Amino acid sequence: SINNLQPILIPTVNNPIESQSGGTYIFKNKETFQGKAINNNILIKGIYTWPNGQKYYGELFPNNLFNKKGKIVFQDQSELIGKFDGKNNIIENAIYNTKSKIYQGSFKNNKLHGKFIIKNKDGYPHYLYIGSYFNGAKHGKFSLEKSYNHEIIKITGDYKEGIKHGEFKIFKIKQDKEQLFYELKFDGD
Repeated sequence: SINNLQPILIPTVNNPIESQSGGTYIFKNKETFQGKAINNNILIKGIYTWPNGQKYYGELFPNNLFNKKGKIVFQDQSELIGKFDGKNNIIENAIYNTKSKIYQGSFKNNKLHGKFIIKNKDGYPHYLYIGSYFNGAKHGKFSLEKSYNHEIIKITGDYKEGIKHGEFKIFKIKQDKEQLFYELKFDGD
């Protein structure tokens, strides 16, 4: 699993326009914008593309920060959809689709932050994590279900700033019933 997003590129502020045709703007640094703008320099809504292929679909603040609901498509074609607050570098109600996993929750400063659900994209092998993160570190109670040796196991426990803390329990799940298999206790070391 990840603790951080891929680097999110931000549109260059005061980027000189090299050429403009209709609603398409090509900047000197080869970034492009296609969409609605005011006075040919304040980008409002559209598609912003970087030379490396990363794209942002959505609205921008007057200082070219992401604003409101939008979508980023990264070079590897993974997608991030959510409510962007570019001023505070927060993405709420996000869905981050990678090649293998789906992450649902919020990000702050490109790190997992708040309640999260993480699961395998195709459902196999079984993997489901429900828990919280604080600045990219697991924090608080969690539950993890995953395939292990052709069985489904469930692990419950608690993290404090990324460190295992308190009781951890491991269950085997058979016919939708949990059977306690093992217990551990961590004191934070």
